[in-house]
Amino acid sequence: MLIKKIIGDYDLIGFGSGIYYDKPQKKLMEYIEGLDNVKNKKAFVFSTSRQNRSDYNDWFKENLSDKGFEIIGEFHCKGHTIFKGNPNEEDLENAKEVARNIINTYNQILDMPEDSTNI
Repeated sequence: MLIKKIIGDYDLIGFGSGIYYDKPQKKLMEYIEGLDNVKNKKAFVFSTSRQNRSDYNDWFKENLSDKGFEIIGEFHCKGHTIFKGNPNEEDLENAKEVARNIINTYNQILDMPEDSTNI
């Protein structure tokens, strides 16, 4: 599968989904479960749901860690399907902060200066 091959081209990969019946989207779960083990790969995870529960990211973190990914960040907020207006401005600002932290963490791993991003 082409997408599985693409993972080999990147060192930092994001995985995210809306949450359906307390789980990520089924095809994404199957995709992650079917991945080969990796080395020296970092990942961040994100999700949206009708409940504002960050533990929905636990499935991602556990299964990606089992595949060899080092999880360096995560984000969760309420989704749009039920909560019109979500993600809202506060959610988007929180997502930006998480993105900055992920980039800074990744840059530290690469021994690059902090804040070498313009998010």
